Amino acid sequence: KAGRLLTQEDLLDEVTGKGRDPNALPRMTPEEIENTAVHEAGHALARCLSSTKGKDIAFVSIVPRANGTLGFVMFAPSEKQSVTRAEYIEHLEIALAGRAAEEIRFGPDGISGGAFSDLKYATEKAQHMISQLGLGPNGSLVWTDTLTAAQLEETEKLLSEVYSSIKTKLRKNQSTLMTLAEALKQRQELTGT
Repeated sequence: KAGRLLTQEDLLDEVTGKGRDPNALPRMTPEEIENTAVHEAGHALARCLSSTKGKDIAFVSIVPRANGTLGFVMFAPSEKQSVTRAEYIEHLEIALAGRAAEEIRFGPDGISGGAFSDLKYATEKAQHMISQLGLGPNGSLVWTDTLTAAQLEETEKLLSEVYSSIKTKLRKNQSTLMTLAEALKQRQELTGT
């Protein structure tokens, strides 16, 4: 349509759902841009602190998408079929790292509601670990698709422990977190490298 050769950026824009018309994308205030940069930097840094060392990060963006997404970290697909309990815990940490980064930077009252999909993912993953995989903290081997009150409490406990753990890790690396957030604010999109 533009009357030019296709570029790698065109392909990346298509894969990541980036709109072609900047006027059609959701607008963000400077505060929202900073919040989103800190949030996505948290996810990316948590992945760098995980067993993958961030080598599987393909792309990080704080450019809003037409579907309402304000930012995201895209990971290269894994060929791994089996996931260990330790890896599940890492997945939970990465999911909660955006919210943890916001809390570190802005305090408890400055956390945005932008982590709703992260919380949904983490809750579902933790419940699956506890109720169907036998990987919960209590080690129960009972499979169920209807969680008991005790399993819901166990889910809350697991998520609280994981959140505390990733918050501690991000605090220890706070200067790197803020450097990454600033780079995202300035450049809007970064490759995994």
